[in-house]
Amino acid sequence: MSYGLKYQSTFDSFQPLLSYQLFIYAKDYSGSPIDLILSGNPAIHEWQDDDPKAPIKGSTLKVSILTKDSEVKLTDFYSEDDYGFGLELRRVETDELLFQGYLIQDDSQELQVDFTHEIQLTFTDG
Repeated sequence: MSYGLKYQSTFDSFQPLLSYQLFIYAKDYSGSPIDLILSGNPAIHEWQDDDPKAPIKGSTLKVSILTKDSEVKLTDFYSEDDYGFGLELRRVETDELLFQGYLIQDDSQELQVDFTHEIQLTFTDG
């Protein structure tokens, strides 16, 4: 079982000015990576309300992708395998790994319209 880089994107935060790279890997993918256009809120990292003193806390990363002329669709992320798509979020300046997880298949959404719109994917480290 190997993963290949299928989608990639880079975005910046403004306060403070930092740069981030987002990599989405697909199981058994061997093609060229596709550049994604992310929305105004490209990635939101959330922690679950667990025990605050627990050594490990579960978290999710919500990624918002803009479609452009229907090049990327939610169906492109469907997989029979719960580990079919993996994600890494890295800070560019330090190459620090900020998040690593897998796509939650049943927690993604897309408006069913034929113009540029947003797809929201949720990844978990769990």
